[in-house]
Amino acid sequence: MRIAFYLRNANISTIDCRNILDGNPGIGGSEYAIISVATLLSQRNKGFDIVLYAQDKGLLPDNLHIELADNIDLSVQKAIEQVMTLMIVDCKDMDNATVIKYSKTMNFVIWGHNFLPYRTLNFYARQQNILRIVNVGREQWDLWRDHPIFCKSDYIYNGIFLPSISKHDITPYHKRSKNVIYIGSLMHIKGFHVLAKAWKIVLKSVPEANLYVVGSGKLYNKNSELGKWGIADNEYENTFMPDLLDEAGNLLPSVHFMGIMGKEKNDLLLKCKVGVPNPSGNTETFGFTAIEMQAMGCLVTTKRCPGYLDTVAPNGILYESESQLAGNIVRLLQRTNNDYLSMYNFIKNRFDYDLIISEWEKLLYNCETRNKKHIHSISPLSNPMYHCKKLKEFMRKLKELMPFTKHIPPIELIIKLCLKISKYCCCVIF
Repeated sequence: MRIAFYLRNANISTIDCRNILDGNPGIGGSEYAIISVATLLSQRNKGFDIVLYAQDKGLLPDNLHIELADNIDLSVQKAIEQVMTLMIVDCKDMDNATVIKYSKTMNFVIWGHNFLPYRTLNFYARQQNILRIVNVGREQWDLWRDHPIFCKSDYIYNGIFLPSISKHDITPYHKRSKNVIYIGSLMHIKGFHVLAKAWKIVLKSVPEANLYVVGSGKLYNKNSELGKWGIADNEYENTFMPDLLDEAGNLLPSVHFMGIMGKEKNDLLLKCKVGVPNPSGNTETFGFTAIEMQAMGCLVTTKRCPGYLDTVAPNGILYESESQLAGNIVRLLQRTNNDYLSMYNFIKNRFDYDLIISEWEKLLYNCETRNKKHIHSISPLSNPMYHCKKLKEFMRKLKELMPFTKHIPPIELIIKLCLKISKYCCCVIF
């Protein structure tokens, strides 16, 4: 079976990804997952001929068959010419594609690294050449239970290489300094400003605490213009920097901006007690950094959202309100044990790449044979009250039993419509 991937890598072409199996070298989670899965599928000799279409030759694994394509449309055209069986496309790139709508000879798997609007899901559900939508988490998949797309969607977690964890001597929790770490892009949707706002509150209870910030406003775009501090764009810097300055306008001595780091960030993680990935929870379908932090022994606290419901171990703390962040950090800093064994087993049983790649192979075989069976059980529900999932499951079953109800819109759309109507009525009345 000939499988094609598309990688938009113009902005990361200078980063060395040749040893991708050793861990993320400092690129976005989507790009890391694409390179990793393509590399592992090509290594396992399970009947897959893998071609990675990329914008730039870059520094990619030597064993990968790389072909250049400046954009997604060109890569699809090349895949058709080269008689590829199936093409796997990140949903972000799919939004920019035009040729896919008109292709009758190429079949696609859409990789849902992002949340998708209903109009996009409606399009995917109608397209006969889109065989599967692969979510990166169970919680993300559950959100679509009462939508027509659910019948051809599934989930496969993003993975982590356990040997890359095992080679580290994990520092006991009680021997770590009271350090907190953030890893991610410094842009508004990744929520660093939420942590910045909480930091002085943390210092009131734990004055010896330190905050390490790994990342930059250039993580996703190396050509981004940064502000005065060289950390993020000027507008975003002006949002969070006032919370990290003393009365004289100097950076607090407890705050350390580390820039973009690759595998060397693991050495820093081993010295930290608490990890805070995307404290706003926005856009998080998975959250690679939560896995990386826990793998190195950090306890995690962040916003309760689909991605972190899947990836944060039970010994972490998920909050409903951002105002709870400072208190959660203080509680975790004061703990003396992190129960690392249970955290490691949590990661191993969900995110080990041996398991993840086996699931990808099963899904690809199902696509080749037009087997529409899900690779995961549809029930029971996890977190059934979250985002009306229990009601969504009821509607899914109702639509199966009574096909004439299939035109009922998804529950969340109905709720949004009701809220708009009630808001309009209130405005008219008052």
